[in-house]
Amino acid sequence: MSTQTVVTTLMPHSGVRIEITEYNPVTGNATRKLSSLNFDRTTLEQFSTPIVIKMNVVGVQKIDNIKIGIIKSSIQIQSSGETNSDGSKTCGNIGIEHSTELIEKSALTSFFPGLNSLGSPASSQNVLISNSSDTNSEYIYLNLQMPETSGRGYIGFKWFFDFV
Repeated sequence: MSTQTVVTTLMPHSGVRIEITEYNPVTGNATRKLSSLNFDRTTLEQFSTPIVIKMNVVGVQKIDNIKIGIIKSSIQIQSSGETNSDGSKTCGNIGIEHSTELIEKSALTSFFPGLNSLGSPASSQNVLISNSSDTNSEYIYLNLQMPETSGRGYIGFKWFFDFV
């Protein structure tokens, strides 16, 4: 059993701030503002319960071209299968899906394609996320498959977006 911690870059530009909010998938209520995520404990090689988040950018009029990528990970990212229109893969071990509506999900069917080791917005390892409003992303669902080894791990995400 292990707990995985997620860290994200939250200060993209002077005067611009990213707020990540976690949502309860059953009630739809915002539960807390995040600086890190903790995935639930589960048995080895099983997927954690999906976490639902939404990104809001403060200090801008409009965001567009939202992407999220994994820039660091203690877990080897595995993916295969077809590439979806958002850049995600159909098989893998770190799940990501997004939707305009909040839906309770027990499993995810899209996955990060790989590690964006250079932290580049143009990387094919990023996943494209749509907007739900001028400054908000869609709901984003994340989960991961617990690796064969137990212990604490980490995943570092980086957000990319254009703004005015």
